[in-house]
Amino acid sequence: MTQNVRTLHLTRRELELLLRHAYPFEQEAARLRTSAAQDGWHIIQLDPYWLSHWIGDLVHSAKKVRSEALRAELEALCCVLENAEHVRAHMRRAPLE
Repeated sequence: MTQNVRTLHLTRRELELLLRHAYPFEQEAARLRTSAAQDGWHIIQLDPYWLSHWIGDLVHSAKKVRSEALRAELEALCCVLENAEHVRAHMRRAPLE
């Protein structure tokens, strides 16, 4: 894992949506499947490459979904992933003291 790692806090449902609609490669899918819940959250560290990749996959999947409720869940999950991208980017821009 690189220094540029992102930490995600995901619900069980969000994990299921990622596995079903983001098409992770087997190594990342295994990491998602085996993550242990802590206080109801699955805490996963991953390379930011996967965030961008999964966001694109989720958007692609959402375009095919007929259910408005599922589409809303996928869009909310995209926001979670996008926030993980931007939080680290914002933190890196902070001046060193």
